[in-house]
Amino acid sequence: MTTRRLLAICTLALVPLALSGCMTTAERSRFFVDVQGLHEDSFAFGSTVYTRPGTDWHTYTAIRPVTIDLTYSAPDAESPLQPEQIEHLRDIWRAAVMAKLNTLLPTSSQTTATTLLIKVGLTGIETAKQDDAFTLSGSNSLLQAEVRDGNTGQLLLAAEQPANGASMFGGGTPALSAEQKTALLDAWAEKLADLLSRHIRP
Repeated sequence: MTTRRLLAICTLALVPLALSGCMTTAERSRFFVDVQGLHEDSFAFGSTVYTRPGTDWHTYTAIRPVTIDLTYSAPDAESPLQPEQIEHLRDIWRAAVMAKLNTLLPTSSQTTATTLLIKVGLTGIETAKQDDAFTLSGSNSLLQAEVRDGNTGQLLLAAEQPANGASMFGGGTPALSAEQKTALLDAWAEKLADLLSRHIRP
């Protein structure tokens, strides 16, 4: 791998971090997103969806990597991405997650209770931890979004959204609406930004 590509990976590590300002190289190196198909002027990234119907984890096919066309005149680990680039990346990633959720969330004909975990490709919150997980769950009155530590299961943050009587779990109840899923992911994005700002020092 060329030096340019290695530097591009370091720059890519800043995808969620530019929201919180400039970081030292050591701090930046602890974060990354899943990179696939890295090229000189673009890269791809994605997330993996898991379910836990019982005691064992079952892995679904990974979300199709999304190629993002961003040109770097001189990839540099010391130069964070611009805020508008961060927003662009987050919007495209969220769209990919939404598309996958639409295919995985229970419908009214499914009755098996399932918790969805979306690995967000975020590591190293204060220590070198594995990928954290974004959990989408529901009840008749409240939907919750959580991010837990991938190693310990410790809850790192949570967001809540009224479910308006809908549940994502079986029993003939309706699936989540697009608006509900969007609201959950919006709340998650805000919480993630807050989490990063509290754990990362300029």
